Formats: sequence, C-alpha cells, structure tokens
Amino acid sequence: MAIDYLKEIQQHNKRLTAKFMTLIENNDHKSLDQLKKFYLLDKTYHSHIIGITGFPGAGKSSLINSLIRYYRQQDLTVGVIAIDPTSPFSGGAILGDRLRMEEFALDTKVFIRSMAARGRLGGLAPATSAFIKILEIYGCDIIIVETVGTGQSETDIIGMADTVLLVTIPGSGDQIQALKAGVFEIADIFLVNKSDLPGKDKQVLFIKQMLDLDDTKLKNKWFPPIVETKAIEYDFEKSGIDTVGLKIKEHREFLKDKGLLEEKRKSKIKTEVLAILQFSMAQTLLQMKNGQVLQEAIEKINANELDPYSFINSFIKNFSTYLKKNDERIN
Repeated sequence: MAIDYLKEIQQHNKRLTAKFMTLIENNDHKSLDQLKKFYLLDKTYHSHIIGITGFPGAGKSSLINSLIRYYRQQDLTVGVIAIDPTSPFSGGAILGDRLRMEEFALDTKVFIRSMAARGRLGGLAPATSAFIKILEIYGCDIIIVETVGTGQSETDIIGMADTVLLVTIPGSGDQIQALKAGVFEIADIFLVNKSDLPGKDKQVLFIKQMLDLDDTKLKNKWFPPIVETKAIEYDFEKSGIDTVGLKIKEHREFLKDKGLLEEKRKSKIKTEVLAILQFSMAQTLLQMKNGQVLQEAIEKINANELDPYSFINSFIKNFSTYLKKNDERIN
C-alpha cells in the first residue's frame, strides 16, 4: 500500500518526512507526483523563511542553534535546511549540521535537514524550494535556510527567503569588501558574531560605512540593522539573540505593512519555477541516450565543428522533439 506522505507530514511524522525529502532529492517520479498536490492545498501557510549566509567559520550553525532555542521558547515549530558543499570529485558531502544540532533530535516541533549542494552555484541545492514547501506542510512557523557559506555566490537566497541574515565576524573587513560584489546587497540584517573578539568596533563601523554607500536600501525604507552577537552564549540577552529575533520580527512586520511580503512570495515562486526548468532540461540532456547526445556535442565542439551556443539553441528549440525521439521523461 502506497504511503500517503502528505498525511504523514501533516501529522509531524519526522521519519517519513525525512524519507520523502530523500526521495524528492533523488528525483523519484512517484514522490514528485505526490509533491505536486502540496501546491494545490487550499490552506494558506504562514511560515517565515529566514535565510542565513556568511563566510565559513562565522558561526552560522551556532547562531541557528540559538535561534531554534529562542523560537522553541515561544512554542513555535522550527524547520532548518542546511546546505553543505559537495565534493567535485566524489559528489559527496559532510552533512555536519545534524551532528551540531543533535540536542533537538527528539523534539517533534524541530525538523533539521542537511543536504548537499550538488554543484549548484548560488549557495542553495536544487531541492531547496521543494524542502521549504514540505516544511510548510509540516507546520513550521519558522523555516531557516543556511547556505553553503562560500561568501560570494550566495545570492540565490534572496529569491527564497523573507528575511536574509548576513553573518560576519571581527577582522573580516577585506571579506566584507568582497561582499559588495553581490552578497552584501541582499542582507536585511547584519550580524557581527563572535563580538567578544578584537576588532568588533572596527567591523561594525566598516559595515555602517558600506551601508551609507548603498542607496538601494533607502528606496524601500528599510535600513538593515547591525546586531552584535555571541551565539555560543546560552543566555539570549548576553548572546544578542533576543535582539536578532526582535529585528527579524520587525522586518516581517515591515514587509507586511508595505505589502512586500506577497512580492517576496511571488519572487520565491519565480525562483522555484526557473530552478525546476533549469534542472529538468539539464537532467533531460544528460539522460538522452544515456548521455550520448551530450557526448556527441562535446566531441563536435572539441573538433571546432560546433559551438556550444548553437547546440543549446537547437536543444531548446527542439526540446519536445528530443523528448519524443529519445522517449525520455522530464525529471
């Protein structure tokens, strides 16, 4: 008898929720057919999606731990999607966040899922948007998405999250300068974590100076606050987590008051649709005649008999013909 994953997920069955996520991540067709129904439910879900990005070592996982405790004290259900980098050689990943957050393993109102980026640039994994939908159905009030954390390729998160937190640490002035290339502009709240380290005041000043140069923030009349944190501290007041939670709440209210929350959700749908399209077409090409179509194109391009742009244009133009001819199913 087939498992009704929708029913099991709504009943907070963590084991079957995790299993369903694995099936979706592995592109299982039957599971994808069930997932389609999730988008057609009449019930409106109100999860607030928080994106967390920043350089490796900035303390993102410790911060998430503290945020989970903070929201659980308010009896809110919390979901976490933690993206880990994928090895370019083995394709594997060290999914370490489940180890770092094991204190919540028995809490049915906390669901933590680590997943591999699988080579996708932009800091997110291909199944991220689907996982967000699943956690909404699970009943999560708060959904936290932690990006890979490579620093300058994390801009996908702005298309997924309602509120984006950028985590920095003292002494990372040169790194923050690099963030102006893209990541700096997406932050709704800046955190200076490990604020007990030398250079904290300099780091805060540096961010303030850069914010003064960014007039895009003023257009929406939300000027990103800077919060000093010590996420390793258990006490919310000492750690600054209570202030972070307050600023997240203020940003959510700002989005609602300005009518921007609906725009955010539509932007998420756009990001999701484009991601599914990109992934589906790439998977179809990879699978055609067990990869022979792509391999033949590679050989011709290598022999200067074909250019990649013409091949892709031809592939897109004749996409449906390719599918029928090769009897392939879009993944």
